[in-house]
Amino acid sequence: MAFALKQAAAQTVAAKATGRRAVVVRATKYDDELIQTANKIASKGRGILAMDESNATCGKRLESIGLENTEDNRRAYRELLVTTPG
Repeated sequence: MAFALKQAAAQTVAAKATGRRAVVVRATKYDDELIQTANKIASKGRGILAMDESNATCGKRLESIGLENTEDNRRAYRELLVTTPG
């Protein structure tokens, strides 16, 4: 355990020297699965779609394309995000 903490501290110092932030996470028996999942999510053409924006924020998106901020328009917009191929 002490070695892991020293290694994490060394990585943090190295990251500060290069201007990048380092986050060291140890998930014990799930390390490999977590890393594999993160690599899949971060691979080209993939990502995470956040669908938790407020009605007001969604309304701004609709307004920018000339649509009224109504429940039906917000629903259609969100459905379009999850059903469009690609």
